[in-house]
Amino acid sequence: MYSSELHELIQILTPNEKEEFKISITKNGLLVKQTSLTGKLFDLLATSNKKIDNKILIKKLYKSSNSEANFRKLVYRTRNKILDFLANNFSIENINKIDEAVNAKQNVLKKILAFQILFYKGQYIKLLNTLLEEILATSIQYEFYPILIEYLFFKKILLGVKEGDKTFKEFDNKIQFYSRCYIALNKAVEMNHQLKYIDGKTSSNHYKNNVQKEIEVLRKETFNTKSIQIEYYKLYHEFTFFNINLQYKKARTIGYKILKLINENIVLKRKERLGIVYAHITLTEIHLQNYKQAFECIEYSKLYLNQNTRNYFLILENEFLCNFYS
Repeated sequence: MYSSELHELIQILTPNEKEEFKISITKNGLLVKQTSLTGKLFDLLATSNKKIDNKILIKKLYKSSNSEANFRKLVYRTRNKILDFLANNFSIENINKIDEAVNAKQNVLKKILAFQILFYKGQYIKLLNTLLEEILATSIQYEFYPILIEYLFFKKILLGVKEGDKTFKEFDNKIQFYSRCYIALNKAVEMNHQLKYIDGKTSSNHYKNNVQKEIEVLRKETFNTKSIQIEYYKLYHEFTFFNINLQYKKARTIGYKILKLINENIVLKRKERLGIVYAHITLTEIHLQNYKQAFECIEYSKLYLNQNTRNYFLILENEFLCNFYS
């Protein structure tokens, strides 16, 4: 049922977003009939907690029951309008300073779109270079490696034609370096993902030795790339290693070191990440019987994590354990 995706999308909008979207579709110069049908479909799906069968929706929207093709177009048109609305209204109001990296990604993507439009007009203007420099600077600052690599190619083309082979080689070296950084970061992410499967296997020396080896790999990659994100994953490996070896005091020290790293670096600083780290430190504090500190971590974790998510349920479980053992 192709309207089900649209229904789910509308259901996650906030009341303010729903109201603002309704206002926006009357301001965009749409035909009255299009606006009316989009608004009616939106209202039908917004006011229903359950999915509505396509046939019922067609009957409510069209005089003829033989209008499935038009209805399908309306569904996709409405979906795209909502996505455009969300993209255009993505701002500091929605993402606070804690999630600055998310906001930075949105801003750099907008500049990329502007750059692409101007670049393919075929005429070089100064604004092209300004946008390119801003895209590269933000991508370096936030370690957006795929974007950085792609737009270093653009800069190589723009400057290399004018300045010759030496400039080409300089940019090739930069591209190769950041390509290595990207590969190393992907490897770190994969290693971090595999830590989730250690639960229930912590008595095995094989897993302990494997984590220790990966810590050394991540330590070298942190030195070679100077990546804050790889340093974060290296610390998380150390945190896990000490926990599975029952060295909770050392794990606790590393846990708070991770929090310090996140809070001091906009590349890492995100609400969900802070919430997850506090949730994991909670268990370490419980093992150390530091129940006061454990409850403090629980409150911070609740502050940062969205309710009704998997991670939020994790902190509720930790809260139960803390109450039980204290």
